[in-house]
Amino acid sequence: MIAAQGPSSNWRPNPDGRKRTMREAYDIARQHGVEIPDYVEFHVLPKGYPMAVNQFAKTTEFREFDGTVIQWDKFLNQRGKVPFLVKPDVMTSDEAIVAVFGHEVFEIECLRRRFDSNAPIEAWEAETCPNNEGNTHSQAWDYANSLVARMRGVA
Repeated sequence: MIAAQGPSSNWRPNPDGRKRTMREAYDIARQHGVEIPDYVEFHVLPKGYPMAVNQFAKTTEFREFDGTVIQWDKFLNQRGKVPFLVKPDVMTSDEAIVAVFGHEVFEIECLRRRFDSNAPIEAWEAETCPNNEGNTHSQAWDYANSLVARMRGVA
């Protein structure tokens, strides 16, 4: 398997140019096979909040010393959810919504099952780093790309 490090194609904008609401985005993602766990929530990135150009969504960031053990509950907010912030332009493409939601859910589910807790920061970083071929992050892009291919009727 060749692991992707991002989208394999450009996502098509919605034909009507319409920007989806978050409720619509959840429905669209689910309609196309993304199973969003109860412990995950998505929000549109607030205006002025920084995100890298090549990033479409993000969750909790850790800045810890090497060897620091990261417990699963550190990912959870006050409501017991893992929050993901999604770039606003993702909401203008149903393909982008499905790919980004699918990617993030795939990645967090794999990490939760694999580590659950008591994993050093280096293990989390190795699995989520965009430049580590074959890791969980790249497998999540393979999954996201397959969802978009299915939407287009080519898979």
